[in-house]
Amino acid sequence: MSYKYALTAITCPLMKSRTIIEFTEFSTEIVIRAKCSGGESNVFGITRHWDNPNGFDTSIIFDTREVTGKIFASMVSEYPYAGCKSKDLAKYLRDELQKVYDAQLDRMTGGDK
Repeated sequence: MSYKYALTAITCPLMKSRTIIEFTEFSTEIVIRAKCSGGESNVFGITRHWDNPNGFDTSIIFDTREVTGKIFASMVSEYPYAGCKSKDLAKYLRDELQKVYDAQLDRMTGGDK
């Protein structure tokens, strides 16, 4: 199977109600990071709201990573808040990807679309 995306839920045992999302698009090497309310299941739920309306999107490989409180605190403070519900998180990631695509297009065309 060939994956298009990697989705990682980064958690800390001391902060159960916060999770960091790391989403990577392999073809462009774009990485989007954000924080969300809830845990790993909220992040994993993104796979149900991506491209496959009938179930989990198998183009996404999902992983979890646990970090120390100090590392988590430094990471969580620098990332924007993406929401709580999986559907909202998927929309946030799509919107952020589109912003990156638009910025790349602007650079290539000098702002003339």
